Amino acid sequence: MISTVSDPGKEGTKAKSSPVEPATHPRLLLQSAPHVHSPLTVQKGMLDVVIALVPATIAGIWLFGLQAAIVIAVCIAACMATEAVALRLRGKPIDISDGSAFVTGLLLALTLPPSSPVWMCVIGSVIAITLGKHVFGGLGYNLFNPALVGRIFLAISFPDLMTKWTAPIVRGVAEAADAVTEATTAATAVVDAAAAVAVDAATAATTAATAAVDAATAATTAATTGASALVDAATGATPLVQGLTDGYLPLLFGNHAGTIGETAAIALIIGGIYLIVRRIIDWRLPASILGTVTVMALVFDQDPIFHLLAGGLLIGAIFMATDWVTSPITPKGRIVFGIGIGVMTMVIRLWGSYPEGVTFAILLMNAATPLINEITRPHSQLVSIRPSNDKAGRKQLVRILATMAVVSILAGGLLSYVYNLMEPRIAELQQKERDASYLVVFPDADHLDTLDMGDNMPQGVDQVIQAFDANDNPIGLIFVSKVDGFGGAISLVTGIDQRSSAITAVQVLSHTETAGLGSKIQDAAFIDQFKGKPLADSFVPNSDINAITGATVSSVAVINGVRDQAKAVVAAVESMQ
Repeated sequence: MISTVSDPGKEGTKAKSSPVEPATHPRLLLQSAPHVHSPLTVQKGMLDVVIALVPATIAGIWLFGLQAAIVIAVCIAACMATEAVALRLRGKPIDISDGSAFVTGLLLALTLPPSSPVWMCVIGSVIAITLGKHVFGGLGYNLFNPALVGRIFLAISFPDLMTKWTAPIVRGVAEAADAVTEATTAATAVVDAAAAVAVDAATAATTAATAAVDAATAATTAATTGASALVDAATGATPLVQGLTDGYLPLLFGNHAGTIGETAAIALIIGGIYLIVRRIIDWRLPASILGTVTVMALVFDQDPIFHLLAGGLLIGAIFMATDWVTSPITPKGRIVFGIGIGVMTMVIRLWGSYPEGVTFAILLMNAATPLINEITRPHSQLVSIRPSNDKAGRKQLVRILATMAVVSILAGGLLSYVYNLMEPRIAELQQKERDASYLVVFPDADHLDTLDMGDNMPQGVDQVIQAFDANDNPIGLIFVSKVDGFGGAISLVTGIDQRSSAITAVQVLSHTETAGLGSKIQDAAFIDQFKGKPLADSFVPNSDINAITGATVSSVAVINGVRDQAKAVVAAVESMQ
């Protein structure tokens, strides 16, 4: 290093240059960046995020009970264990005190259905930490939000389990509000929920209550937790409180079906305000996302408040998109980033086949973050006199492309292996789901026998089952079918009493409708309208059976499907006799 000095003893002498060692010169301090320091550390930032997620976590446990607490605990433990193993394999010091793995596990858990089995939570956690974080070099180097990487892996690998929208067990808005605004403990919520279920089981002689009790008594293993979730989804779980099936209050306080952490909008808003006040996140990013969604909803004649409160938009905009590592560093870049997420989310919601687009939108914009940073960051007006090193740049690009190729190959191979490994387990859970639904739609049956319909199988019907009484007399039919809803195929199971020529019950096995609105097709307020309905009736929407406001396409598809398929099944069976 060269420093310019002058001889203080010779006034007016010409300055001369002499070599000076930075370590010994009293006026110079040479050190690497950063030169501007902040008291905010990774640990403090992660702690603030955890604090901000406390309201949503408490609300999720209150709304969905013990199973939600198990999912949260498993995801956090699995993420932290995977973090330690990954650090050990990479030859790094094992230090998980920065809290990043804890936050990843908590965020992943809050984006999962409360009925998620333990093994699925572990798989998602391992993928989130390994493929979402350490394959890129660990904390600070990941291109995508790790929690969303884990969630999207599970959504692609296990779509049936990831779209089981379990209804909450909370009975009213006041209870939900208390869960969000008061320091209610998780233990109290679990006790209250268990007591409520026990009272229902003791006082209500309904098949839905029976199915719920059966599921609860078998909730000690991973297999039975999965089965109980399927029974819950098939029976519509606990009905919503009278008077709250419409309007915004269920969306605000979480009294509707959905994932653990996305249903209670008020809890997420409280957490977002805390992070903005603490300056952990930049308000521009969530504001640009929510503003874009609002504008697009108005332009395409949608309800903007519903789109803001429903689904995973709030948790995505406040906690996922604002990730320090995977979001742009400039104010303008964050606005561009948020607008992109908002547009993609609405495009998928309005015209895509998947019920929710927030996860896909954030991950796609994560990939665009480096480009957004390059375009929006201020550029120096000085011109470097050093020659550009194009060769080094090309080598770096090759390394990046090679890394992405290896990651893609590994992810594809792992996905294929996991699917083949879990396929028998998935088939077993699906069969348990169907068996439980058969008992729900035809509780009078003593035993069942699947009919070989051959060429007589009606269109859209997958299976027809004959129900018998204890004397082996045929008393009814059960059929499994599919109808086309707004978000894709809706799988139904319907019971027909041949003695009275009436519908005994209808249950939704699976669907991909929008959570919080289209998903109401499985709520008792809608589905119970079919009970005892004579086949001779017209099944006219909003005349014989009320459709769901805001989910007309989904509910009308179910009404028309049950009517047409039930009559076709009866006619086909009679033609075979």
